[in-house]
Amino acid sequence: MPDLSRRGGRGGLHWWCALPDAEAAAPAVHRLQGAGEVLAWHGSGRVWLIGHQPIGTVRTAEAGPVRVAVIGECLVDVERLVTAARAGFAAVVALPGSFHALTTGPAGVVAAGDVAG
Repeated sequence: MPDLSRRGGRGGLHWWCALPDAEAAAPAVHRLQGAGEVLAWHGSGRVWLIGHQPIGTVRTAEAGPVRVAVIGECLVDVERLVTAARAGFAAVVALPGSFHALTTGPAGVVAAGDVAG
């Protein structure tokens, strides 16, 4: 495993980790917080995404009980991201750009990335 503590500002190693909405994830959050920052939260208030990403490459939106995050170059505004989230995960991953798409909600956490992302 790489030494995630040596990342130097916003440069260096870029990474992220998606966590389930469960108390059992707390030890992982504790271990990773020294190496990264919280990128997004579950609706319950627990940490959902933690990592180290360039500024502006993580965007989130909510559509009812579902939260969506895109990490990378998603070429739409937040309104279109919310519209896609309401339509479902397939609509989110069909948005233009090169990014990882993640959702969290009653069905759990789902993540997908494109070949370049």
